[in-house]
Amino acid sequence: ITKSEALERFWNTYGNFDANKDDAVDKDEFAKGMAERAQGQRFGGRGGGAQRRPPRAPWMEKFGEGGRLLREGKEEEAKQAYSEAAKILSTIPEKDRNAADWGYLGQALYRAGQPEEARKALEKSLELRSDRTPTSRSGPRWWYMAMILAQTGNEQKAQEYYDVLFAEMKANPSLRRNNDRYRNELEEMLSIAPKPLPDIPARDRKSVV
Repeated sequence: ITKSEALERFWNTYGNFDANKDDAVDKDEFAKGMAERAQGQRFGGRGGGAQRRPPRAPWMEKFGEGGRLLREGKEEEAKQAYSEAAKILSTIPEKDRNAADWGYLGQALYRAGQPEEARKALEKSLELRSDRTPTSRSGPRWWYMAMILAQTGNEQKAQEYYDVLFAEMKANPSLRRNNDRYRNELEEMLSIAPKPLPDIPARDRKSVV
């Protein structure tokens, strides 16, 4: 199975999940994971053998539900939905989790009100990706790390992360497409006045929340 075929399967299976409106889902990474699983590269044997993961749909459904509720201002209900997503993701054995699994778990734990556990999961995700410096090219992981720092009292370090991420976004406005929501959230947490940024290229505007 090729990466493009895996991505097509993603949409056929989860077409009702809007990754642009709910917390970010790294579709390329998901597709790669599906392709690797089909080829038996990570789980032993063709198609994964006996080491099978729980279905993806339940956690994605709860993840998306949490995002929708958060946008509607229903914070407690959103927290519960994210907590349920985290519980499902936690059933994946740690030795079988890839960077995406750890990243989504970290996001869900943060939204569920567990910042320290979220930090550990996100650090594991970044370690697996060999990401050592803040960048939006890793999806929202570093934005979440900065928000966790701000929430747990390390505002100076959170500001440092923000400065790097903002500079990158200013240099590459396409990164605003899936990261503006996190930038806005972090600016509010750090009491940073909104700063001007170049417009998002027209080809990317449809994905902005």
